[in-house]
Amino acid sequence: MPTPDSSKDNNGSPIPWVSVVMPIRKCRATVARSLDSLLRQKVPGQCEMIFVCDMPDDDSLEIIRNHPLV
Repeated sequence: MPTPDSSKDNNGSPIPWVSVVMPIRKCRATVARSLDSLLRQKVPGQCEMIFVCDMPDDDSLEIIRNHPLV
């Protein structure tokens, strides 16, 4: 299994090894389960989550902000 790259960004922070892109649109019913599932994943390095939402029309963003993973 490959090991995470130990590269650093300009601020000295580790560069994430895994990026998860999650579109957010009318996902109130499933977003918490999706985040819980990601929390259970075993990744041998740092992860980043990228949420993509141009016009939130429900409380999905509030659910994300209150989740322990975020």
